[in-house]
Amino acid sequence: MGLRKSLALLGALAAVLCAALARSPGQGKVIWKVQRDIAYGSHPLQKLDLYRPEASGLSFRKKPVVVFAHSGGWATGSKEDIELSLHLELLIEARFQVVSVNYRLSPEVLYPEPESDVARAIQFLRANADEYRFDPDRILAWGISSGGVMMAALAFGADFQDLSSSDPVDRESSRPNVAYVVNASTCLTGMAYFPETAAHFGALDPQEWALVPIEDKIAASGAHLVLDPTVQLIPTYHEYIGSREDFPTGDPHNPEHGLTFFANQVSRGDTLSQLYYVEHPPNPTPPREVTASVFMNWLEGIMAQL
Repeated sequence: MGLRKSLALLGALAAVLCAALARSPGQGKVIWKVQRDIAYGSHPLQKLDLYRPEASGLSFRKKPVVVFAHSGGWATGSKEDIELSLHLELLIEARFQVVSVNYRLSPEVLYPEPESDVARAIQFLRANADEYRFDPDRILAWGISSGGVMMAALAFGADFQDLSSSDPVDRESSRPNVAYVVNASTCLTGMAYFPETAAHFGALDPQEWALVPIEDKIAASGAHLVLDPTVQLIPTYHEYIGSREDFPTGDPHNPEHGLTFFANQVSRGDTLSQLYYVEHPPNPTPPREVTASVFMNWLEGIMAQL
């Protein structure tokens, strides 16, 4: 075999190897490219990863972007956790750009500081929408567990926008256009019952926190988001799998939070939001392919209306 043919063969093998290394962890059919550790703040954890379709081609149309906040009770977890999700593969396949955000963690900071970090990340993306080819009016906030708490708060709580700031990032809105909330204590009430999470709300001694009256715990953990009638509704997909027993002193991921949140949206005339709820037990946990597919069908219909 001549040198030219040998080099050509090595080049082909290298291309195949690079493609294999770039394959997603799901079905292995979708290839993406990642731009890692984009700084949106000065702290080492204030960084994000940007996932794009590998063969995105040249396009002058700005793409919708999904912003992901990982779980971990504001104490653990990482932006790389998204690569364990089938959703990433499906979103890339549907030509979304996906951003996964790291944020400061307890005990270095207490809640709601992690929320302010995620808000800053969304503001950063809007301020740099032209550079990254994002559509600033089609941002979906996706969070699981504690990440879902933050995304719900950003969707229906206070906007971090400061129009008087000299920082162009601060002048952008932190409010997403669509929300995807998974197994989150969206009213934060349930979180107040657990010593291990109470510390993240500023109660540094769990034993002392246990003696605080429940009314004060609820007040300390934040307002019940769904009770504010002045907040503008946005399309929200609520996904809850678990048991409604022992609410609110049981599992902080209790589906009752999501059911209450969704019912409040419907009562205010919301026809775009959707609830995916499975009582488990007695029902089995649905396969992730099923939950991901149902969500993607809803999302594609919502995006067509934005």
